[in-house]
Amino acid sequence: MISTTPSPAPRPRAVAYDAVRGAIRNGDLALSRGCTLEGSLITEVTGSAYTHATMLGWACPHTLMIGETRQHADGRLIDCRSEILRWPGYYDVYRVRTPRFDGDAAWTFMCHAAGSRYGWRHIGRIWARRRLPWLGVPPADNSDLPGADRFCSELVHAALRAGRGPQVKEHDCDVAPGDLCDPRQFRYLFTWY
Repeated sequence: MISTTPSPAPRPRAVAYDAVRGAIRNGDLALSRGCTLEGSLITEVTGSAYTHATMLGWACPHTLMIGETRQHADGRLIDCRSEILRWPGYYDVYRVRTPRFDGDAAWTFMCHAAGSRYGWRHIGRIWARRRLPWLGVPPADNSDLPGADRFCSELVHAALRAGRGPQVKEHDCDVAPGDLCDPRQFRYLFTWY
């Protein structure tokens, strides 16, 4: 059975986007709280305040981007500034604690995943594996191919593996956004406003 006890979201340390933008490293994570019906369903199933997982990284020397896969939008890279301005106070930023983590390799994986399809089939799988373990639904195999279909936290977990980062579950398809804030493996930095 999959553990469904996520780490609680930390008490927010609110900071302005421009005050800390330059401190972001390739491979930092931004976890989002939900505000939609889909987000409410994710919160109910996972028991976490977080409903979306993304990875941060740099394009060229001066453009901070968010790498993600999102329902109805698939895998993509978007401008971080515009996303934070649209959703102030929703994103908490975390940094991997593992010293051997290669954030550049993780970010490269995330960039190569842009254009991949959203992993709709895996959403039902994580729900069944968390809520109905007696059904014995098998996990989806992990893939090291960036273009494989994945949902948000499944993609972030695969990118972390590509960078020799922490693996919070054995199977990427079992990772929910709230699993990516375990304080033993990820350090909370701030909440973006």
